Amino acid sequence: MGFTNLTFHNKLLMLVYSCQVFGIAGLIYYWDPIYLLWTALAKLLFYSFGVEIGLHRYLAHRAFSTAKWKERVLLVLSMFACYGSTLGWCANHRVHHSNADKPKGDPHPSREWFKTWFWVNTEKNVTISPTVVKDLIKDPFHRWMRTNYFRVVLGVMLISALLISVKFTIYFFVLPAALAQLSGGLVNVICHKWGYRSYETDDLSRNNFWANAYAFFVGVGLHNNHHQYPWEHKTLTKGKRIWHEVDWGGWFIEKFLLEDKGKDWGKRHGPKSAMLKE
Repeated sequence: MGFTNLTFHNKLLMLVYSCQVFGIAGLIYYWDPIYLLWTALAKLLFYSFGVEIGLHRYLAHRAFSTAKWKERVLLVLSMFACYGSTLGWCANHRVHHSNADKPKGDPHPSREWFKTWFWVNTEKNVTISPTVVKDLIKDPFHRWMRTNYFRVVLGVMLISALLISVKFTIYFFVLPAALAQLSGGLVNVICHKWGYRSYETDDLSRNNFWANAYAFFVGVGLHNNHHQYPWEHKTLTKGKRIWHEVDWGGWFIEKFLLEDKGKDWGKRHGPKSAMLKE
């Protein structure tokens, strides 16, 4: 079977696992603690800004509105976290919220922790209808991103290796992508097993300090809060200040991205498949 005959998901798994293998090998061969600053910066850009703020809160949940150029920047950044296309990831995430921890229908159930952590079962657990992301399919940009996803990601990595250096490419693109996968595993598995609950949601979601810390405190580890209010652009517990809850992602959205400050914008405009009852 040739590469062109593989499903998008299988191609993505090949990319993700390659980043993990080459990331470890490159870290050993090109070890340089100073270059880890490039890795931290890239993980911040690709995962915290790209995936969590752009792909997750903005696109999957429509938790806030922003300028089109800002949307494009965030979503292009998300490509290099190697989470896949905007259409595929948002479809999976919206269905996850509708069926979180149920016996059937959850694309990445926490009970299958090993498979979920490494994305092995995401495509097999449930068949997802394109209607889940019908609001996104209308936009040619998202269709272009899916069609050209691997060309863009691998092309940029190759250009970086040729024009800058292989060492820089390992530290700035390959390692951050590998580390970003661990954030996904922490949220999908750990945040559905261990931690505290601020709300009695109809799933197993938990807030976990260490999952949030690993993601540079962008707020993704406050998972139970997010499952209670998925349409909110903030993930802090409402009504009381908990000292160890940090969500600079919500602060950044309000200061630099948010354009519509109407009450419950996300609740009114977000996809129904991503909503949970209060």
